Amino acid sequence: MPPKESPLEGAKTITHAPEAHLGMAGLIAAYFGVALTNIFASRFLAVGPEWFSQAATPEDVVRRVVLPGAFAGTLALAIVLRLGWRRGCGFVVPPLRPGLLVGLLPVCLLVVAGVGIAFRAFPSAQAGFVPTLLLGQFMVGFNEETASRGILLYGLERLRSRRFALILSSVLFGVTHLAGLAFGWSLGESLNRVLLATILGLMLGVVRLRTGSIWFPIAIHGLWNFIVLGALTIPKSELGSLAALPVLAIFSVLLFAGLLRLSEHTRARRPELVGTRGARPDLSPTGHFVSRAVAGSRPPRPDCPAGLGGSRS
Repeated sequence: MPPKESPLEGAKTITHAPEAHLGMAGLIAAYFGVALTNIFASRFLAVGPEWFSQAATPEDVVRRVVLPGAFAGTLALAIVLRLGWRRGCGFVVPPLRPGLLVGLLPVCLLVVAGVGIAFRAFPSAQAGFVPTLLLGQFMVGFNEETASRGILLYGLERLRSRRFALILSSVLFGVTHLAGLAFGWSLGESLNRVLLATILGLMLGVVRLRTGSIWFPIAIHGLWNFIVLGALTIPKSELGSLAALPVLAIFSVLLFAGLLRLSEHTRARRPELVGTRGARPDLSPTGHFVSRAVAGSRPPRPDCPAGLGGSRS
């Protein structure tokens, strides 16, 4: 039985069990390889729970955050390019479509929260500290998203299904946060980080799949980390409404993704409820009507004569 076609770049989904299992093991090994590279590089540079309070200068941030993130990100990007998965992993300009809102809205919310956090958390920071810290968190976002929502998500989707890929990649993303144990975090703190990271991974996976681009997850991840680090230095009583914005970002992703899913389901079941502009924008309204009315017939070409239902209105 030949392998069935996958909607991802015309790639073929592996359906034979031995090849699928080997492929999945290789993907997971590559993912944890990138994650461990980042962990060991950070550990080598003496990053621990207290690193943020000690990193008082831009040079500290570069050494403790930017360099490990850049090293692991380079490794992840090399894997993507070696496999020829640049487009499949989402390294493309986001296409203009309704799903773009799933990425735009949380980014806007997190930018607002990040600006507020920066002014409250770092009022007397050295010049260049905040931009360097933000750059460092984007480097972390780049390497983790390239590995998680790039290599792992895309590869698992080729092997199994989109839902399976989304769930497993999110769980494995959460498991990597047990690495906090190596940096002095308690077991309870590490388990809390695993749970939060798994939920965040699901959100980022939805954003990646709905927007078709990995740049939105990278931006959201970097902004999220920056906000969390800044919030650690601010008393809870002073956070105010800023604390609600990251939560709203998560709910906005789930809400818009759910609405888009409902819209697609409605369009598939009852196309007449969504007007004449359906899934074939190359057809005129008359052409859509004829193609739906004549079951089993081929939709008319848009350049057909008017009497055949192909004229443009």
